[in-house]
Amino acid sequence: MSFKLISLLLIMSFFGGNLFASKMSQRDLDRIYLSAKKKALNSKNKSAVRSFKLLIKNSYRLDETHIDLARVYYQNRQFKKSIEYYSKVSKSSDMWLLALEERAWAYMKTAQYDLALAESLTLLSSVFDQYVSSGSYYLASLSRYYVCDYSGVFNITKQMKSRYHERIISLQSISSNKQNNSDIENIIKMSRQSDLNFQSAAPYLKTLPSYFYRDKILKALMLKVKNKKLNSKGLSPLKRKIYKRFSLLARRNLKVINNNIDKLQVVEAEVIQRVFEQSNKPVMSNAKTGTTKNLEILTFPVNDNEVWIDELGSFKVKASSCPKVKGA
Repeated sequence: MSFKLISLLLIMSFFGGNLFASKMSQRDLDRIYLSAKKKALNSKNKSAVRSFKLLIKNSYRLDETHIDLARVYYQNRQFKKSIEYYSKVSKSSDMWLLALEERAWAYMKTAQYDLALAESLTLLSSVFDQYVSSGSYYLASLSRYYVCDYSGVFNITKQMKSRYHERIISLQSISSNKQNNSDIENIIKMSRQSDLNFQSAAPYLKTLPSYFYRDKILKALMLKVKNKKLNSKGLSPLKRKIYKRFSLLARRNLKVINNNIDKLQVVEAEVIQRVFEQSNKPVMSNAKTGTTKNLEILTFPVNDNEVWIDELGSFKVKASSCPKVKGA
């Protein structure tokens, strides 16, 4: 046996018995995470998957890493794997609603429209419907279209108009970069005592940009407010930066909202076209949809006035086939 081979075996034995058996340092894990994110952005999916799985084995920021890994699988069109890792995000996480929405889109990609619709029942329940992104409304509308719940499509648009009216007005004001928004002022005051996260931001989620509490630049600015004892004069430059960031986030959010409103209108137009075709030709059968819990079946619309917290995220939907036009 050559000296080089012996040396290699000794090195492998040393690392295998010591380094890999011991827990990796936080600094090492941080580096691996940043590298994995970069790999995912550059579509180096196989390498990104290996890195994210290594992080999960080391219990590194599990909810965030599970979502990141799920997104890589989604990007690689491995939707079954994607759904698996979205499902691992804890309900206690401030990323749970986001994971729920993205998992629903994975169901849509695999034509599991009933499962996507079931997810939308949680997302648009009265507990969450003003906090989730506008994309959740488009998801809910599109999934209803595919199971032929046509009245549900129009109800979703009506619900969004009602629930998003206040937010759109607020976002339009924030986007103009006016320096006197009471909610932003309260967020700045709050940041002196606590970190910016879902819990601290909850009272302002209805009027401020979606998921603003996860914006890294905004979080860094708020951390400066917390770490520095600033008087009103010293705080002014920092406040201007905070308002400027909120303004940018608001403009981005409005663009996404307008885009999703356009998509909702397209779905409505498709419904009108489909109903017109069916009304002018005989149909084979009627589609039926409803939520189901155990053996109990409910029909649309689901009662929005009563929500059982332990049922959120556990809805199931039973949908029969859509009406078929004879000769189509």
